Amino acid sequence: GQVKASQERQLILRDHAEAALKNDDLATALNLYRTIDDPDGLNRVAEKLYNKGEMEEAAQLLRQEILDVSPNHVRAQLLMGKVLLRQGNPTAALQELEPAYEVDPVSAQPALIKALLGLAETQSQEDRLQTYERILGIAPDESTALEKKRTILQNQAETALKIDDFGTARNLYKELDDLKGLVDVAEHLYNVGDGHEAEQLLRSDVLHSRPDHVRARLLLGKVLLQQNDPA
Repeated sequence: GQVKASQERQLILRDHAEAALKNDDLATALNLYRTIDDPDGLNRVAEKLYNKGEMEEAAQLLRQEILDVSPNHVRAQLLMGKVLLRQGNPTAALQELEPAYEVDPVSAQPALIKALLGLAETQSQEDRLQTYERILGIAPDESTALEKKRTILQNQAETALKIDDFGTARNLYKELDDLKGLVDVAEHLYNVGDGHEAEQLLRSDVLHSRPDHVRARLLLGKVLLQQNDPA
């Protein structure tokens, strides 16, 4: 009889907690969920606080009353990650979102990507590139990561070309599928007298796929003349 009475009391308190939550009476809902020791209910209160913009209160509730007791509570981890993101702390957010992503990738993916994009803004260029690669491993079409990665590679290619590191510049422009950049490399090779390398690059990297590329054809003509081979 006692067990049944206890269960009935739990159900009544849960009903009261749900009603309080619906009416935005968060203090009452919080006390009732504490009484019945319901971490999912506590998490729903934290969600309400998050949606109202009360980040400090949400973080305190999540940390002290859910995650300290149940560190693997996925929905609490996910929400904590979102709170930390809102507070401008992508590094701490990742510590919550990465384990949540392992368990529930669909729910955690948007926040995880947002945290990684935030982290990238604080990193060196080399580390940023790795972070964008990681994002694209999760979501290959993520437009911000694609664009930012492309900008970094473009800058690296231009820098390599300026210091006559033609091999690096060529590889980067090939990765970018940047025919203009590849013709720029060929032009530099031609200007330093390396006609053979320029010809090989133009034929294999540009004209093979774009035989009508006017600038590449004109440059190839100049290269062949330089080599005294009008053919």
